[in-house]
Amino acid sequence: MLLEYSQGLIKGGLYLRVLVTGGAGFIGSHIVDRLLRRADEVLVVDNMSKGTKSNLPSGVSLEEVDINDPSFLDIVGAFRPELITHCAAQTSVTVSMTDPLLDATTNIIGGINVCLGAVSCECSRIIYLSTGGALYG
Repeated sequence: MLLEYSQGLIKGGLYLRVLVTGGAGFIGSHIVDRLLRRADEVLVVDNMSKGTKSNLPSGVSLEEVDINDPSFLDIVGAFRPELITHCAAQTSVTVSMTDPLLDATTNIIGGINVCLGAVSCECSRIIYLSTGGALYG
């Protein structure tokens, strides 16, 4: 479902509009918690292949979609984030060896799609996360 998003001020101060890919996963959900404590406006995009709704605080905006789905770009365009924190990834070393196409599609093409989303809405800040276990596993 594509939601409508607002822009503006809350509690008399500025806030950031942050899109977190993979935000229902372990690392992403901790980032979401911290952003919400800062009173930032947060949108989580997660395909829920590894993440769970129980990792997210109630009331957080969630779009259940893969970063490779064409609707992902529409979601980014509607939200117009000022920052994208990219945590979505295929992190299993075993899967990368048994299904390298899935690994590359998620981690390479998906990463490019996140960058295309940022460019399309003039978001100039992306934080890219990588897990050490997958990197050095």
